[in-house]
Amino acid sequence: MITKASVLKLELKFHVVQVAAVARQFAVLHNALKFEALHLLSAVFCSDYSLSS
Repeated sequence: MITKASVLKLELKFHVVQVAAVARQFAVLHNALKFEALHLLSAVFCSDYSLSS
């Protein structure tokens, strides 16, 4: 028999899976952005146009 409590539990599990998927996507994007920022910074500081030369 399907009860309201069993439906609520199923909906909660579905929402947890959705939140985990969004969190995983955010983590991947965040890591990519960090590495791109580091790449750009290293390119700026190691370029021929750097002020330290």
